Amino acid sequence: MSKPPEAEQPVTRVTALDVSAYRAALTSYRNIVVAHIAWTLVYAETDEEHVGACQLAASLDKAGLNVDTEIEQRVDEIGCAVTTAWKRPSIRRAERDSEPAPF
Repeated sequence: MSKPPEAEQPVTRVTALDVSAYRAALTSYRNIVVAHIAWTLVYAETDEEHVGACQLAASLDKAGLNVDTEIEQRVDEIGCAVTTAWKRPSIRRAERDSEPAPF
């Protein structure tokens, strides 16, 4: 007498609830990473901090997880110009120092 196919291999079932929980966790993780990159771009004091955030964004792009649009939305919510946020702190300081005094 032969065994039914179910008895030969254990069946793993992923429920819709499991998939929904994984999706929610991944969305939360993505939002945390986006917030970290955006805050670091805006508030980095050193070029090394800023470059690290840029490299993380570039690595996500290479992995097919482009988050640039979300980063730029978050930078805008913070109140910083997007073009300014992507510039290293040393470049921002140099530009600020080269502007004439307002008085």
